[in-house]
Amino acid sequence: MAAVSVETPYSVDKTTYDEAHKGAAAYLQARLAAQDEKLDEGFEIPVIDLAPSFSSSLAGRQAAAAQIRKACTVSGFFYIANHGVPGVAQRGILQQAERFFDELSIEQKEALHVKTSKLGLGWEPSEYTSLAGDQERKEGFNFAYEEALDPTGGDGMYRNLDGTHYNGNLWPREEDLPGFHGAVKQYYGAVSERARALHLVY
Repeated sequence: MAAVSVETPYSVDKTTYDEAHKGAAAYLQARLAAQDEKLDEGFEIPVIDLAPSFSSSLAGRQAAAAQIRKACTVSGFFYIANHGVPGVAQRGILQQAERFFDELSIEQKEALHVKTSKLGLGWEPSEYTSLAGDQERKEGFNFAYEEALDPTGGDGMYRNLDGTHYNGNLWPREEDLPGFHGAVKQYYGAVSERARALHLVY
């Protein structure tokens, strides 16, 4: 895969990105070093029912928003239920994940390696998914918003983390993984449709 140079009129400031990464790594190292079971006492990942956020009830929408805010500031993680994304779309994206990780060769994945992306997009092998430096038994594939995925076509206002405005996604070639991008687009469309229907108020 050839390297692509992108000229941009926007000033590139990586301060926020770098500080966020350093902060996350420092926090994780502090937690690992503490080895204090009390830090995890009572910890749980909440399940948030999104059904009220699609309703006409202001109180219901506010309650759902408050739960999300609390989860983001306390546990840092949460599950959602009753989001309305069709089961066929959920199963479809999981099938595409299996195809990506099982059917592509190492060489094909290397062509999509995150090290070739200024935006952290593409394939992450196990050694790239750990802040602690340990070897994890997992892979990742990161993609971001692009107008081609958006059923509305977008409004032209999206900007990458560094302020640029170009499609930085790294997709498998169609001949390597036929239908992959189209299936991801279908899932993205289903999720974005439900997201547009949300009426969270806090």
